[in-house]
Amino acid sequence: MEVARDVWGASVEAAGREWGHAGGIMTRQTSRVVRRSVVRDAKRSAWCPIVWSLLVLVLTTQTASAKPSTLRSVPELEAAMYSTIDGWPCVRLLTVNGEIGCSNPDRGLVISPIQRLESSQDAVLGNHAVLLPPSAYQGFMQRLEADPLLTEQVAGVLLEADNLFNGSHVLSQFSPAAKYPQAEWADESARGYVWNPPGSDLARKRFQLPVFLLNENGTRLMRSHSEHNHKQNFKHPLYVAEFDLVMYTTAHETPTTAECLAAATCLPLGGYSVLSSLPPLPPPNTTTPTKPVVLALASIDSASFFRDLAPGANSPLSGAIALLAAVEALSRVPGVKDGTLPNQLVFAFLTGESWGYLGSRRLLAEVAEGSAAVDGFSWDQVTAVLEVGSVGRAKRGPVNGAPDKATTFYAHRGKQQAASVSAPILTALTSAASSMPGAPSVQPASPDTPGVPPDSSLTSFLCQNPQTPGLVLTDFDAAFSNPYFQSFYDDVSNIDADVIAEAATLIARGLLQLAGGTLTSHLPSTNPGLVKDLVKCLLTPSPGLGCSLVQNLTTPLTASGFANHYVGILQEGPGPNPFPLDDTSRFLWNLLANVTGKTVNGSTCDGACPAGQACVGLTAAKKGTCLNATARYVPAYSTRLKWDNGWQLLPSPPGSKADPDPVYTESFWNQLHLRTYMAESPRYEKWVFISGLAVTGFAYLCQVSAKRVVEHRLKQA
Repeated sequence: MEVARDVWGASVEAAGREWGHAGGIMTRQTSRVVRRSVVRDAKRSAWCPIVWSLLVLVLTTQTASAKPSTLRSVPELEAAMYSTIDGWPCVRLLTVNGEIGCSNPDRGLVISPIQRLESSQDAVLGNHAVLLPPSAYQGFMQRLEADPLLTEQVAGVLLEADNLFNGSHVLSQFSPAAKYPQAEWADESARGYVWNPPGSDLARKRFQLPVFLLNENGTRLMRSHSEHNHKQNFKHPLYVAEFDLVMYTTAHETPTTAECLAAATCLPLGGYSVLSSLPPLPPPNTTTPTKPVVLALASIDSASFFRDLAPGANSPLSGAIALLAAVEALSRVPGVKDGTLPNQLVFAFLTGESWGYLGSRRLLAEVAEGSAAVDGFSWDQVTAVLEVGSVGRAKRGPVNGAPDKATTFYAHRGKQQAASVSAPILTALTSAASSMPGAPSVQPASPDTPGVPPDSSLTSFLCQNPQTPGLVLTDFDAAFSNPYFQSFYDDVSNIDADVIAEAATLIARGLLQLAGGTLTSHLPSTNPGLVKDLVKCLLTPSPGLGCSLVQNLTTPLTASGFANHYVGILQEGPGPNPFPLDDTSRFLWNLLANVTGKTVNGSTCDGACPAGQACVGLTAAKKGTCLNATARYVPAYSTRLKWDNGWQLLPSPPGSKADPDPVYTESFWNQLHLRTYMAESPRYEKWVFISGLAVTGFAYLCQVSAKRVVEHRLKQA
């Protein structure tokens, strides 16, 4: 009755205010008489608010049963009713040929009861949100793709976390990539080759329903809710999942890259690669004679079915970490920074390679156009290309039957490339291996393969010139050794940091020879501590980008957690000061400039330095230092795109063969969320709605009645 008394008291107070405004000039005695009369009539009318309060109390019992006095605002009430689930969504991507990825089927939310399946073949008992263990995920998604009727029964898919980030995965292999990733770039006769045995190609399929990967807490909560629903035999009240995965391209019916760019409902995939060199490249319009160039490549992006969880630890980040450590080792060799070697070393860390070789193809285009991003670098100067692919899972085996273990790496060349063209690179690598403790082995890859592995940047160079003198160094021979290629399981537990450090030393010594140096003295050796730091910074959730190595060089947008290696999107065309830049590219730019650069006069900077210098180590807490170094951001986006106050899709050159470039774009969205709550049956909810209308109307009539009584007494007074 506390609520009723409060409401009645408020009514009396309101009546008093009405009387105070209308009473005019009265004697104190008259006012006491009138007040007694008003209070008496207000008490007679008090049954209206009392009844209203009781009805409200009954209707809100379920919502406020847990300490209703603590719910002091609408947000608190909403938090008590709904549980927001953290996770990673699958989003909608588009190509020139259509859609891939996931989306709500239309403009509205998807709300459906939660049902857990034990296996991929279990029956779906209605229009439900399906909760899947990892073992059932691939099989069930393949069922969805093959059976349109099943798709109509499934409102959404929730994938349980499988010991994410700790290495104890239930699945021994899982890859949503194709068996021959990016096969459209290969010769048609080779597209049936299996590079990726576990590949399912789910990442390039279209699903017209929402799909989320849950974190550990979300998995526990959803399991509990699904158990409740099973015990209820799926009779209300039930726990439901509410998906907000509405994509602009779906809502506006723009299902291709050309249509969505024209309608401004998407943006192209892309980012910024990083170019560096030892010693610094000569400034433009210089009289310094150019040297032959040895180009070293590594990729810094990966892909995943879930956009924001693409760790790419082995494929390709192990190669990028090995090359970074090799650059640091070379920078300590006397004469390398000073330019006394006959050849120039250039390093390119490319992004977008998983999405149509965006980085390497754009790099070649920028060189051909002579853009400022590649000043001082010409393709005509390149005499050798060494790409570092995945190296973090290289196998160790006995050496000539002895108990000692040696690591084996493989060198891949183009199918049409003459063996003699890349022979000097292979010779440099084998010589480098023989100079190392433990004598790792470098073997030519099997001649039965179609050539360089998919996702290798060298593919772009070979498309331009099949006789490009280049090799790709990897930890596998005829098929990927990575059982988790382009999946969220390709995390730090999937690599061996010691093997990466060994590969880095091999690469450094091989590059030193290709640059004209010798292995007689001052042998470059990798700093194992740097390799471990890079692994912690780029591949672990903690410290992640919060590590001291990153924090000393730049202030990342993501202060902790995974450095996600999804390529991202380009909001605008390239410019002299690209923004926004992803954390990985910005960190690599600073690290490479710091390692390869030389201090000029120690001057500090807020971002700008004289020509030929780079402002290194600028953070939110301190100024940077100007170093004489080459560190460039090179845009990475499709060569079929042009920026002219908006992105435009260019036609394929007339008379040329079909361009295999899919031109990937990503749909806009407002927000992406997943939440769960207990829902009554639709019939019950309609009854509550009608009852609410009735209570509201009844309360209004009571208020009008009480007001008229008060006004009548005031007039009599």
